[in-house]
Amino acid sequence: MHSIQLNRGADSARGDNAASLKLAVASWLNEKQPTPNPAISSQDKSGCGFYHDATAELICPVDFNWADKRTQDEIRNYDHNFQVTAHSWPTFMYQDGRYDREDPTRGLFKGALLVRTFKHIFTSPSSASETQPNEETFHQEPLYKRSRTSGERRTRHDDGFRKFKLRHERETVFGIENRNAKSNNKNVSKTLL
Repeated sequence: MHSIQLNRGADSARGDNAASLKLAVASWLNEKQPTPNPAISSQDKSGCGFYHDATAELICPVDFNWADKRTQDEIRNYDHNFQVTAHSWPTFMYQDGRYDREDPTRGLFKGALLVRTFKHIFTSPSSASETQPNEETFHQEPLYKRSRTSGERRTRHDDGFRKFKLRHERETVFGIENRNAKSNNKNVSKTLL
């Protein structure tokens, strides 16, 4: 019973945040310098994608250089040498849009827009507007959280809730299901109570 209520609450909160995401992403892109021309609309998707330079630069596969005018023309004209497929990694997935052919995982999933989107959905819309951390401090907790929790013991309830939330996010976002999810959720909810 409590697990169902927790799931409903999490789904509702995530739904609210996802609904506001379209407006937030348009706003973030319009804040870029230089300002996109024309401005990106949160209401109208026509003229976006590869037909708007600001969005095209973000979704251009890492294998191509969007700054090259020929690349732009060939992608927009569906040239067979410039195909964009589901297997193409878009530039926005990488930190600072840089792809390393020698180490393709370097910077992957650390693109500023991707991190902001993740924070908007999974933490809060206000956390997505915070300044982006640099690589060295990315994994550290903020000082105010470290000082507040230093010396405190974590309880079984803390760990149980973290495991429950992680499992729920994994199942919801990535479609990964745990064969024992029902029994595990019951165990976790018992631990929480």
